[in-house]
Amino acid sequence: MTIFVILCILVAAILAVLLIKSVVNEIKIHITKETNRIIQHINNNGISNTIC
Repeated sequence: MTIFVILCILVAAILAVLLIKSVVNEIKIHITKETNRIIQHINNNGISNTIC
């Protein structure tokens, strides 16, 4: 019975890690897209327009 509980906890931990990794990847992709958009905005409009 104890082994079964340990296995369940291990599986839950692995699933949690995978979920967190996928969420982190999504956030990284989103940040990269936003950063690229901002850089493009700066390149198109010049730095002074973006800051002011």
